[in-house]
Amino acid sequence: MGYYVNLLNEIRKKMDLLYRRKIIKRRMTKSQTQTIIRDLMNDDDFRDNFSNQSFSQFDLFKYTVKKYTNIDDYIIDSIKEKHSR
Repeated sequence: MGYYVNLLNEIRKKMDLLYRRKIIKRRMTKSQTQTIIRDLMNDDDFRDNFSNQSFSQFDLFKYTVKKYTNIDDYIIDSIKEKHSR
């Protein structure tokens, strides 16, 4: 779970930067971040590390982030690529 919280914080920083550059119109709020974390923690499939593949866990993370923030896939994917190096 900690890995995805770190990813979420990186996404939030990236969105702030894009907002300041006027590329996107909205920032990610603290309440959105808290709601995303709460949703992921309440999802049994997401928390089950043994029966869940990491790519499907990431897909669920991505779906949840997009559900609450409505950001493009390329932002999430670029943060994941940067974070996994």
